[in-house]
Amino acid sequence: MTVKKKLQGAKLNAKVVKIAMLQLDLKMEDLAKALALSKLSVSARLNGRTPCRILELEKLSEVLRIPVEVLALPPEQTPPAAPPAA
Repeated sequence: MTVKKKLQGAKLNAKVVKIAMLQLDLKMEDLAKALALSKLSVSARLNGRTPCRILELEKLSEVLRIPVEVLALPPEQTPPAAPPAA
């Protein structure tokens, strides 16, 4: 099975992304600009509300200098989504 096939439906490992952002002194708008997304869209991916596309994972990997396989949680390890705030 190819890496891309394994990553289909995967969600971002937000903890890894946030640690990398701190280490590289990056802000949400920096990721948004690199991914050509809004800050709201990046937030939705980090919070697991929206799955990350493979091309987005690849770009994040490049920006954060972390292998794609480390950035993504395989579908079977994806935690359940948190209920919406009341």
